[in-house]
Amino acid sequence: MNKDLIRVEIVAPVHNRKAITLQCLRSLSRLNTDGLDIHIIIVDDGSTDGTGAAIREQFPLVEVITGNGDLWYTEGTNVGVRAALKYDPAFVLMINDDAVFDEDFLRFMVGTARRHKESIVGSLLLRW
Repeated sequence: MNKDLIRVEIVAPVHNRKAITLQCLRSLSRLNTDGLDIHIIIVDDGSTDGTGAAIREQFPLVEVITGNGDLWYTEGTNVGVRAALKYDPAFVLMINDDAVFDEDFLRFMVGTARRHKESIVGSLLLRW
C-alpha cells in the first residue's frame, strides 16, 4: 500500500446476480484512480449461479467473502465493512452491484468528503 495514496475500500453484498455484478466490476475497473488506492470487497451471500467463481476468475484482485445465504443486504454490507476496516482505509464506500459508475465519480466523492470532513457523502443515480 502506497502511503501517498488515499485508501478507499469498496464493499458490495451480492446474491445470484452474476452478470449484473460483473458489469459493475467492469465499470469499477475503469475508474480514474489518480491519488487513490482502491480495494474491492464483494460479499457473495450464498450465490448458486457461479457469481463468486466468476469474480475470482475475471477480477482476481477483488476480495470475495462467501456467506451462506442468510446475510441478506444489511448484514452482507456489515460483513464487508468489518473486513474493509481491517485495511485501515481513509474511506469505505458501500455500493449496490446494479450500478455502473462514471470513471471520475470516486475522485469527486473523495474530494467532497475531504472538504467536508463532518459529513456522509453519497452519490446520485443519473440515468436509469
